[in-house]
Amino acid sequence: MKNRKNFIIKEKVDDESVKDLRLDVYIAEKIGFCSRSQLKSRIEKIILNGKEAKLSRHVETGDELIIYYTDPPEINLKAENIKLNILYEDNNVVVIDKQQGMVVHPASGHYSGTLVNALLYHYKNLKVETGPAGSSALRPGIVHRLDKDTSGVLIVAKNIRAQEFLAEQFRNREVRKTYLAVVKGAPSKLEGMVTALLIRDPFHRKRFRCSDIKGKKALTNYRVLKFAGRYSFIVLRPKTGRTHQLRVHMCHIGCPVLGDNLYARKDSNYPDISMMLHAYKLSVKLPGESNMTTFRAPLPLRFKKLLSEIE
Repeated sequence: MKNRKNFIIKEKVDDESVKDLRLDVYIAEKIGFCSRSQLKSRIEKIILNGKEAKLSRHVETGDELIIYYTDPPEINLKAENIKLNILYEDNNVVVIDKQQGMVVHPASGHYSGTLVNALLYHYKNLKVETGPAGSSALRPGIVHRLDKDTSGVLIVAKNIRAQEFLAEQFRNREVRKTYLAVVKGAPSKLEGMVTALLIRDPFHRKRFRCSDIKGKKALTNYRVLKFAGRYSFIVLRPKTGRTHQLRVHMCHIGCPVLGDNLYARKDSNYPDISMMLHAYKLSVKLPGESNMTTFRAPLPLRFKKLLSEIE
């Protein structure tokens, strides 16, 4: 990445409709120099009425802002000939069975070997500019994601119009998602819903945790398909799409996902096993269609092998 230039914006808030508006919303929507998703990577410092302020602060009419920011990072993404397991494809979308271990989009420490690098090779016309759906140059066509070690079905837009259409469904929680997992132990009930709020763990920046009093709303339905010894094979249907939601919720009810070394200790029977979480099914409306289409990613070999061992 090249050196980035620094800039300053001076702004006096004279809009009376800004009551209770957060700084990040005001900067993105009222000033409009970048999207909310870009703010943290571009904002160096904000001075509000002479004092440094966080993006979560609220603005009021008459406030004076000085915003110190940088230009966007210049990252030249390379198209890479990485094989993709394609479940479905048309002129607007491609549905992929993402392999375990693949990062979806480039981020710090992962600028190659990602799904986006593969997409740029297989789809030369894939749009990479920022679009109305909130995409960035690092996430062309990406409207949702799976964790690196979660395998399964993922849909990608081939053009901006398709991206807007799909992204709206994910924002409005109209998409239906089904996951399969092998967890340690068994829930107290064979079927239920986990409703614990999610917050970022203040002691571990890569983790999230549950809270009863604050955090983002998160809902997960679960049902035990099979219990064998120390493990359960379960189906998970998230109603919200928070980061690490399924993993944190399962840990919260005492049944961490087997192989999830971020939220649980290594299992003594399977110390080297990879994470047993798979996005099995996705139901979504395709561009131009009024009815939902369902896509399935077959149960991976790692699941079949493990399930045969714990019979």
